[in-house]
Amino acid sequence: MEASSVSTRDMSREEWLRYRRKGIGGSDAAAIIGKSRWKSAFSVYLDKLGMEDDQTSPVMEMGNLLEGYVAELFTRESGKKVARRNRTYTSKTHPCMMANIDRYVVGEQAGLECKTTTRFNSSDWDAGEVPPEYYWQCMHYMAVLGYDHWYLAVLMRDSGDFRWYQIDRDQAEIDRLIEAEEDFWGLVQRRTPPPSSGLESETDKLNELYPADKANGESVDLTELGRDIQSRVELDKQIKDMSKIREALDQKIKRVMGECQLGRAGSYKVSWAAMQRCDIDRKVLMEQFPEAFRAASKMTGYRRFEIKEVK
Repeated sequence: MEASSVSTRDMSREEWLRYRRKGIGGSDAAAIIGKSRWKSAFSVYLDKLGMEDDQTSPVMEMGNLLEGYVAELFTRESGKKVARRNRTYTSKTHPCMMANIDRYVVGEQAGLECKTTTRFNSSDWDAGEVPPEYYWQCMHYMAVLGYDHWYLAVLMRDSGDFRWYQIDRDQAEIDRLIEAEEDFWGLVQRRTPPPSSGLESETDKLNELYPADKANGESVDLTELGRDIQSRVELDKQIKDMSKIREALDQKIKRVMGECQLGRAGSYKVSWAAMQRCDIDRKVLMEQFPEAFRAASKMTGYRRFEIKEVK
């Protein structure tokens, strides 16, 4: 084993949360290496600096409660015995890397990660591939503990469908992850934010950090970001041009489809379906039912971001 450890058996949740900020955990790995679809390295950075609220959602609590059941299902389906280790591990060679594992597999250099989800998210698993967030989590654990492989078990809460996967150690991937995590931890220590991710979740986080009710009328010098701003303006132009090209292609296809709702071209299926929607005429509602309009209206502050070229 390449890791030291401390017991978490008698730790309170607050103590455990403070301790986990001393390093990078498995659930942070995909975000740090830029492979998470939902979480950015910036969010992890804020968390390590204690700037994120530690909130447990009902879904997270359900996952914690079902962890033992998922582990039991894994044993039943695979024939492999698992055991709990109430410890937090820290890599001896890369001390910024930590691991809190769900179970270890008896008699193997392997561990088990337990997950729950719903049929709504089943497409993440239907192709037989492990979603990137969980793949990199398992790679992180193998990097910390030096294990040969990791098992991932997932239960669909609403259907009872259960699946499990074996993820083998890939040293090239682990070396890549170690480099990314050590670089990230250097940023945390220097209090230097990581590069922006482009994820919507990071935009949401920035809107949360800098809300409309705290905005002031002051101006800031953005000279050092001049090239980035110019690139942003050029991208806007390219997007508009590409959107026009796409619209022209749609128009060409629609001309041929006419009144038909479906079309095929090789492996492609095209749909131009007849649908209905209900739109609310705000002006009519406000004039004829002003009380109902006021009761149903909600004023929300927001900040509009735009870039204009000054002539």
